Amino acid sequence: MIIRFYILFSSLMLSCSAWSANITGANGLLQFPIPAGEQDGTNMCVAADTSLLPENIRYGVSIFNMRGSEVGEFALYAASAALRGPAVGLDISVNDGSTNISSQITLKAENSTYAGSSLPATGGYKYRDVADSSLDMQDYNGVFCRFAVRPSVTCGHSQSTVAARIADCAAKNPSTSSWNGAVLCNSSQGLWKLVSRKSANNEVWQDQRTGLLWSSAVATGVNWCLASGNTQAAPVIYKRAYNTAETTAMSGSGTISEVQGGTSSVAETVTVQFSNATTFTVSGSNCGSSGATTALGATSGESVVYDKAGYCSFRITQGDTPFAAGDTFKLVSYAASTSSCHVGGALRGSSTVSYCAEADGLTGGGSENWSQGLYSDAKGGMGKSSTPVVRWRLPNLRDWHLAIYNGLDRVMPHLGAPGSSRLPAGDSTPGWNSVVYWLGTVSSNASNQSWTVQFDSTLLFGEAPLARNTATGGVFCVGRY
Repeated sequence: MIIRFYILFSSLMLSCSAWSANITGANGLLQFPIPAGEQDGTNMCVAADTSLLPENIRYGVSIFNMRGSEVGEFALYAASAALRGPAVGLDISVNDGSTNISSQITLKAENSTYAGSSLPATGGYKYRDVADSSLDMQDYNGVFCRFAVRPSVTCGHSQSTVAARIADCAAKNPSTSSWNGAVLCNSSQGLWKLVSRKSANNEVWQDQRTGLLWSSAVATGVNWCLASGNTQAAPVIYKRAYNTAETTAMSGSGTISEVQGGTSSVAETVTVQFSNATTFTVSGSNCGSSGATTALGATSGESVVYDKAGYCSFRITQGDTPFAAGDTFKLVSYAASTSSCHVGGALRGSSTVSYCAEADGLTGGGSENWSQGLYSDAKGGMGKSSTPVVRWRLPNLRDWHLAIYNGLDRVMPHLGAPGSSRLPAGDSTPGWNSVVYWLGTVSSNASNQSWTVQFDSTLLFGEAPLARNTATGGVFCVGRY
């Protein structure tokens, strides 16, 4: 008798053939019996694979009852932020990162190889769990974390792919077209490559870990509406749901959705309160309906839209558990005069400008003409209608956190601290403490404010929300292609 074994990789199941009858094991079993017949019923089909290891399977997934420990691609490629520094005798005057900076381990290695042991401190590594006051600094002076030197030759402005532009910049700026934080810095920084240099300080760089493109500053002195491309009316935001008192959970399981402001909204608190399962009243100085009640169907899934023209609107939907007397939704509205981005409003006027996001109904800012495919030098002349196609957006707070983790603050012009290799080329004043940069992230506590980032005089990265109607800022764009 011949027993044949088959490993079906697509389904991860195993089949055995005894004479002409196939036996298929249950999903997930590595071992199962051959039924009695020509055999005595005690023999087993067994499969084995030396690659079936926890570290080769994604965390949270089990294959053949082997639970994965692989924590994902980010941990696989991103570096540990554990403290590291000079391996031996750092000579600051000649440090190019090639021999004196500790080699880098990944987040995966920190969580697996060194999970229960000390971090490596020999063989080219110099990691430590205890901070060293002479080495583990934020490094304003660029001693243990070098700043990128500005490229000086125009490159990467006509090639049809990002890879070809990177290659062109590498050929024309061989010593300044890449920056590798793994060997030039003392923390988690990674590799960045120059994609385009159109003119002095107008550069595009690619973060090799995320694949995202970062423009240099495309604008300064603009408000958040123009920076983000937002054209919404003044925001009305959901705050909480409760029954009678804010410490008591709502009885019903229904929802409020599609909450929107209006072009005439004012700052007010809006309450939507039920008197019974199907009737509610909206209270507020303008969004409110002056005591008028609104009816809602009693069946789960039924909904009604409340709309106070120019001020607010929202949809109430009945849940499996009907609303009860005292059930309340609380909303907060902001004034159109200080918060709205709608075209024709106080912040935008008639402008439809967007400095990053190239969406329908928007137009390019500054020298850009999107209908003609013209994009700024700070974006490398790339956009939705270029070759290659790049779609830009205003970065959010998490984009900046991740990019700083990977070394953005050491790479881009306008972000460096004073020094010959850190200032924008030809600029005698530092950019780190003169400009705040807008983010796409809105403040949780006040939706009329949006987050910004700034570098102070010691190159410390700071972030804070600013009111849209009183603040202006600079704009960096992040792109995908």
